[in-house]
Amino acid sequence: MKISYNWLKSFIELKEGPHEVAAVLTQTGLEVEHVDEIETIKGGLRDLVVGEVLECEKHPNADKLKLTKVDLGSGEPVQIVCGAPNVAQGQKVVVAPVNSTIHPLEGEPFQIKKAKIRGEVSFGMICAEDEIGLGSDHDGIIILPENVKTGTLVSDHFNVGTDHCIEIGLTPNRGDAISHFGVARDLKAFYGRETCFPTIDQSEFGGSASMDIDIQDLDGCPRYAGVLLQNVHVGESPDWLKDRLRSIGLSPINNVVDVTNFVMHEIGQPIHAFDLDQIHGGIVVRRAKKGEKLTTLDDIVRELDEQDLVIADHKGPLALAGVFGGINSGVSNETRSVFIESAYFDPGTVRRTAKRFALNTDASFRYERGTDPNLPVKAVRRIVQLLSEVCGATVNSELYDHYPKAIGNFEFELDLNWLNTFCGTTFPRDKVISILNALDISTEGDSDTIQLSVPPYRPDVTRPVDVAEEVLRIYGYNEVEIPRRISMTPANAVHFDKHKLRNRVADHLSSLGFLEIMNNSQTSEEKASESAVKILNPLSNEYAVMRTDLISGVVESLSYNWKRKIQDIRVFEFGNVYSKTEDSYKEDEQLIIAGTGKLREENWYGTSEEFDYFYLSSMIDQLLDLSNMDSSAKENLVEFGRLSKKQLKQYDIESDVIYAVIDWKKWIRKASKARFELQDVPKYPLVKRDISAVISSDTPFESIEKVVQKACGKYFKYLNCFDVFEDEKLGAGNKAYAFSVFMYDEEKTMNDKQIDKLFEKMLKALETELNASIRR
Repeated sequence: MKISYNWLKSFIELKEGPHEVAAVLTQTGLEVEHVDEIETIKGGLRDLVVGEVLECEKHPNADKLKLTKVDLGSGEPVQIVCGAPNVAQGQKVVVAPVNSTIHPLEGEPFQIKKAKIRGEVSFGMICAEDEIGLGSDHDGIIILPENVKTGTLVSDHFNVGTDHCIEIGLTPNRGDAISHFGVARDLKAFYGRETCFPTIDQSEFGGSASMDIDIQDLDGCPRYAGVLLQNVHVGESPDWLKDRLRSIGLSPINNVVDVTNFVMHEIGQPIHAFDLDQIHGGIVVRRAKKGEKLTTLDDIVRELDEQDLVIADHKGPLALAGVFGGINSGVSNETRSVFIESAYFDPGTVRRTAKRFALNTDASFRYERGTDPNLPVKAVRRIVQLLSEVCGATVNSELYDHYPKAIGNFEFELDLNWLNTFCGTTFPRDKVISILNALDISTEGDSDTIQLSVPPYRPDVTRPVDVAEEVLRIYGYNEVEIPRRISMTPANAVHFDKHKLRNRVADHLSSLGFLEIMNNSQTSEEKASESAVKILNPLSNEYAVMRTDLISGVVESLSYNWKRKIQDIRVFEFGNVYSKTEDSYKEDEQLIIAGTGKLREENWYGTSEEFDYFYLSSMIDQLLDLSNMDSSAKENLVEFGRLSKKQLKQYDIESDVIYAVIDWKKWIRKASKARFELQDVPKYPLVKRDISAVISSDTPFESIEKVVQKACGKYFKYLNCFDVFEDEKLGAGNKAYAFSVFMYDEEKTMNDKQIDKLFEKMLKALETELNASIRR
């Protein structure tokens, strides 16, 4: 949302500059994304000066050029070659000196340089309107009044205005701040200054015309106001109105449309103007009928749904209520009478229609967040006032206001002691009351519990916790003192926390170079299985169903990086997947870990290593240890996979993609039951013995570990394999293993006799049970 600093100053007195105001807005919850300086004339006529033509003679080498001497108000007069037919001696003109930059009406800005034109040196340029962005005339140069002082800056003479556009990243709950006046209300609360609402003409409306208005859906349209205007002369808007709209990035269209846009951005109430001649029999606010169609302003024929709220006449729909107008009922150059609509529409109804048609208009942006139900009539009066000024419109009917059931304030109690406890500070009572009143929240009561009445334009403030946020953002989060001491009693109970486990797993993967990603949970039907859950109102065909797996999104992320030469990448993602059964829906949480390319490049101290199944399997083992589970759990919780060559080609990836999908719900259930025992810190030294043995290649290493552990009995701690070797000399189907066995006695230091006895027992067990050949 864009706010003009100069426009904002018409509602509240501001001594502070635009950047200071932006900092305050961010502090109070309206986060400013950036502040841009803007000018009413492109380039601001910067560096251009008023010059006086002292001499004007025919160019010696060109029939259509003239050689002039121009006084710029300082220094010696300069020679300028000019091709304008109307240049003459004694004129006051606009001059672009050497090194100045001009901004033409069309095309890119360029710098004026010393030049030689047909053999004569030119030190600048005498300018026409279109050459400096002042207008479209190029028939001749600009001739200024004789009384303008030579050397005056042209920007001062034409009173070029500057402004600052403050762009706010508005959150969905702050519909109250979606206009210049709404932003001024927050500044009023912070600075303690008064705001000035636009002057509204309160005179009685009346005339010879009438309009039949039928509100058939009060849930979708609780309030509907309007008026008929005649003698409308559609044309170009005055400069002040065009400048206001351009200051927030809007292009002027015509005076009627510009006034409706002006009022919407001024006070936050969307307005729609209908060409009265295109309304047949009256206005009906209703739900669309099955099979009805509407051609909207963008010339697209849209098939309506029975849930869509429409503004219709007796022939059919004229507009999507609160979203978009129809092409046949809008204002044109031939329009002479209009019906002005100002309404309060249900936010949910507007949002569903806007999303179904993938429309995001200025009107829907406001209605979706909730407008002020008390504003429609004020907005009508403001529109009438401005249209009478800019296009000569006159009122020709009574003021219609259909509002059978008024929307009241939100009323509830606030305990000031609770507020202090919740916020961790002690607010002065008067300060809290002052802040709330400045935010238009009225207060009653003298005790610690006060009664609040919140205006309906703040639907996000309905509970004491919402009030705490309001007080804090105006009081200032930085003003809340951090306590020097915090008293707490640590809990003695040990309980499983699934969120902590998830964070622990994510931290561990991140520490190993994995990047966490987050893909959209909505996808296209082509990328999902037949059991996919379809979305009723998808934003587009690309987001028509809920995803049935995580791998599709992950592979797209890997492909995106691969195409940008990031080809050694490891990622993980926590996410939900969805599927539909015969009579219900299913939602599962998964963790996917995937990668492609190298783990590390080859260098002087080691060879390169690929991301493969064995590395990924070791990662899963580490996560099992982290969750206090043994490796046997891997079989029931994890599914490993590798993309096929066809899939790799489809995604333009040239190296293997290995992935593992963890059923996170099952993982959590199993981890919650896992228990660990605390052991004493070892008192005695750990004993290590190395064994080298040739064993059949068909023997899994797990069998070696079991044989050694059984032979050692209670003295076994762990086994570490540090080398595996295969060679023809070992015999066909054999491998040489080198591993260390670690032993420990909890009661005493182990002596050589005890160690040798256990070592021989291990060797004999390997020879007997695994037919191993011990290399002594």
